[in-house]
Amino acid sequence: MRVCAVVSEFNPFHNGHKYLLSQIKDKGYDAVICVMSGSFVQRGEYSVCDKKIRAEMAVDSGADLVISIPFPWASAGAELFARGALSVLDGLGCVDAIAFGSETARKEMLCQCADFLSSLTPADIKSVQKDSPKLSYAQARQILAEASLGKEMASLLENPNDILAIEYIKAIKYLNSDIDVVPIKREYASHNGDVTCGSYCSSSHLRELVESGKFEEIDSFVPWDVDILRNNIKSVDKQLYFNFLRGAILSREPNELSLFAENGGGLEYAFYREMLTSDSLDSFFDKIRSRHLTDAKIRRAALFTALGIKKTVFNELPGYTEVLALNDVGKEVLSACRKNARITVLSKTANIKNAPDNVKEQFKLQRKSEMAFETLLK
Repeated sequence: MRVCAVVSEFNPFHNGHKYLLSQIKDKGYDAVICVMSGSFVQRGEYSVCDKKIRAEMAVDSGADLVISIPFPWASAGAELFARGALSVLDGLGCVDAIAFGSETARKEMLCQCADFLSSLTPADIKSVQKDSPKLSYAQARQILAEASLGKEMASLLENPNDILAIEYIKAIKYLNSDIDVVPIKREYASHNGDVTCGSYCSSSHLRELVESGKFEEIDSFVPWDVDILRNNIKSVDKQLYFNFLRGAILSREPNELSLFAENGGGLEYAFYREMLTSDSLDSFFDKIRSRHLTDAKIRRAALFTALGIKKTVFNELPGYTEVLALNDVGKEVLSACRKNARITVLSKTANIKNAPDNVKEQFKLQRKSEMAFETLLK
């Protein structure tokens, strides 16, 4: 059985995702595994609805098996997010390839760019930022890429999906994995924009429609009954989260905050300083906002600070994954995975009692974080 995988968030699942899954099947793969973010997504936010509902949407629309990217990898920056997801897929021992939407869909260029970025060191980035201190990490990296690879190659780092694709390829190389890559040309709306194209639109635009309560406008962009989302939407009470975050920040010294993931480089001092005079989550983020840091990075740093997720957690790779949804083909894939898997595959949470100690600790971290945020949901 030829198995292809997709790294996903499905936040929420839409027609563009269904198109990607259909393209994989058209390329002759027998089964599609989706490794998906759980309650928390890479933007540093709580997902729009429960992970199992999102997984069922995917299985109803072409996926055969949906498994989890464990927290906190699911909410990490692009490199650690990709590394966590690919380590789960590689650990299954039955995945032949990974497919992804790409603005360019040029495999050789993506691989060449990934090779170059893998060769960069922190010192290389700092050498560029030394001359131009206001440059972000991403901007410095692009300057180096353009100088070595040329403008056309470096332009890949301007495309959201190509950036993730390159990180997936880097992760495969880091893991010394045999997983192949299958770029699929995007033929629909942009990753982050509010542009619509026929029956396609981005997840970010769908979330905006959800937040505005415009469910009737969502219907043409999704392959499932919009009432599923209407009846199961999840949202965090911003004031409760602000109070939770405020306590986490002001109960520590700035040097202690630097221990938490995504903090450092002075962000921890900004967190402490601005929290002293902020009275809401929006005002806090507005004060922290910087052209040198993406909003997503700031939200991730806030999330990890609130939940006490230290940088050292990422010294390991995920040791487990959860089964979220599957069909009959998925059951066959799961059976094959269990024979070859090098990670713990949990069909139900009760099975964690038989897992290795390090997996229990990772799972405990996820459950504690989910339980903490369940108290903050509206």
